Amino acid sequence: MRIDGQGLSRPAASRSSCPIFDGDLTLALLPGETMFPDSHWRDRVTLKMLRYFHEVASQGHFSRAALRLNVSKSPLSAQIKELESLLGLTLFERNTRQVSLTPTGRLLQAECDRLFDVLESGLNRVVQAGRMERN
Repeated sequence: MRIDGQGLSRPAASRSSCPIFDGDLTLALLPGETMFPDSHWRDRVTLKMLRYFHEVASQGHFSRAALRLNVSKSPLSAQIKELESLLGLTLFERNTRQVSLTPTGRLLQAECDRLFDVLESGLNRVVQAGRMERN
């Protein structure tokens, strides 16, 4: 096995016949392969990382996101970098003034929108059920 440029393990014989991504960005993996270099990423990606990512994505700027989240830029940036590292992806294109989302960053932003909507409605149902139990 070798590690390709994306950090993914690939058997040497199949490299040219089985690309990592086809033109539609769908994953083409061999049996038994995982798409993430760290198989424990699911245990280490936190809701906090996703909230920080989502706020930076929404604001388009680390400073504004940090103000809205009431944190300094340093821990915000560290959480984003750790998320990118865990996922093995670049989520933002960065320059000195602002950040913009990569295509995978836009996908994660949409998934976070859905996740936070489901989380909010689920917690609201739990709170309502708790209030009804007390009555």
